Amino acid sequence: MELAVKDFGTGMTPEVAERAFEPFFTTKETGKGTGLGLSQVYGTLHQSGGTVRIDSTPGAGTTVRLYLRRTDGRSRDEQQPRLPAAGEAPQATVLVVDDDPDVRAFLKDSLDSLGYEPIVADDGAAALRTLERVIPDVLILDFAMPGMNGAEVARQARERLPELPIIFASGYSESAAVSSVQGERSRILHKPFRVADLQAAIAELLKSAAGRS
Repeated sequence: MELAVKDFGTGMTPEVAERAFEPFFTTKETGKGTGLGLSQVYGTLHQSGGTVRIDSTPGAGTTVRLYLRRTDGRSRDEQQPRLPAAGEAPQATVLVVDDDPDVRAFLKDSLDSLGYEPIVADDGAAALRTLERVIPDVLILDFAMPGMNGAEVARQARERLPELPIIFASGYSESAAVSSVQGERSRILHKPFRVADLQAAIAELLKSAAGRS
């Protein structure tokens, strides 16, 4: 099944259209958008067995075509449960801390699709309250947040859970500050990053943690 959505705006150049589904890619000014809308559409379609395509010409608008997989008509309850394939993500809880609601939603959806159990917090204080009742397997921290930044949250989290693996999501300009709190149980993901980069960082930290246990 195909569903097409068309606008009559300025359109995209081939270079922009080629990157339109990348997480965090945007042509807007800083602070005017996160560039997560189309990447979430892409992820949802692929997770459901479909795909999406962009047809766009500068000055002539854009058409986004969604291709949906045909089902056999059975309800979800009637379908057989899917067994996890070899090599899929192990069950693990991941605490996501980011003050941007679009980024939180993107990371939550990405972690869901990878087979992890995400928990979200919108700032450092909320994250520390969550750590009082939940011990996650991995902590994903945005660095630039109001109130406490990622480094400050990491220090307090490590006081409670010294072995907690942490992934810092940061811009390149913040690298020096992140490095001051980074240890062997930490990784840095520079924005923009791909879902594959996120998966690789989590898998590496979980493997390392398992080796120390």
